[in-house]
Amino acid sequence: MRLLPAAAAVAVVALASSPVAAQSIDVPSGTYALDKTHASIVWKVSHIGYSTYTGMFQRGAIDATITLDAEDVAKSSVTATIEGTGVETLHPVDFDPRGTDFNAEVAGDKFLNANSFPAITFKSTGIEVTGDNTANISGELTLNNATHPVV
Repeated sequence: MRLLPAAAAVAVVALASSPVAAQSIDVPSGTYALDKTHASIVWKVSHIGYSTYTGMFQRGAIDATITLDAEDVAKSSVTATIEGTGVETLHPVDFDPRGTDFNAEVAGDKFLNANSFPAITFKSTGIEVTGDNTANISGELTLNNATHPVV
């Protein structure tokens, strides 16, 4: 399983889920915190090309902030933190022939290593407005104590 690309996709989808506009928008500039009751991060990982594991992070494990410049959206910024231990795979232990707790396995040393490095973080480094309701958000994703650029 290649979780780094999956985690990058998770971060980008989570952070770019609200459209941004090329012109000034009808929302006041300011700092906005994520409403955890209306947020979710869902991810999918191919399992050897035969099936797809779908998982998510628990709502309480997600935190994000947008600092919005309504006059120039490109000057805005986004930060997010996900608790790696908040993995929820919906993989029932009684269906697994090994009896494995898949949530613990994904959060564990083989994948997210959340016991040693509990936070998955994203910090934007730039926003490129690409259309009236779209933008590419560039930033640094830190997962398992390694930081990588993502868009």
